[in-house]
Amino acid sequence: MPTHQGRSLGKAIVGWIVDYLKAEAPVGAHVSLFADGAVDHLYTQFGFALTAPASVGMAFSIR
Repeated sequence: MPTHQGRSLGKAIVGWIVDYLKAEAPVGAHVSLFADGAVDHLYTQFGFALTAPASVGMAFSIR
């Protein structure tokens, strides 16, 4: 939501999640995510990398 942007909330949340995964996930675990919009600047700070064209994320919605 625009009223919450620019307050580093997303950065804090992703940081907590990544710290948890590093502490608790087994060695060799594969972590992937889907994000809407141009937010790669957030996730690359934490070691995530774009996977295309090597892999493609796909989804569908049940309505």
